Amino acid sequence: MMHMDADATFTDPGDPRGQFDEWYLTFDGGGHVGYQATEYLNIFVQTQFYLMLTDALDMEIFRDDAAGVEPFDQAWIIPITGGARLSF
Repeated sequence: MMHMDADATFTDPGDPRGQFDEWYLTFDGGGHVGYQATEYLNIFVQTQFYLMLTDALDMEIFRDDAAGVEPFDQAWIIPITGGARLSF
């Protein structure tokens, strides 16, 4: 689990919005797939998945009505990377 203590960064003292004062349940996982194209070349793709269950009241600080951003009760990210490995 992860604790976000970012009150001083995102809010002014005394501002009730965005008071990160809770623990949030977080899940993560990932995978890696590769293909040995030749004796010297390996091509791969990998990903990692992160999901954090949050409290929408704590996420009020991210509200941006002009951009259509509402407070949220979950946050996730799925970075995907790929590459080639040469072996000599």
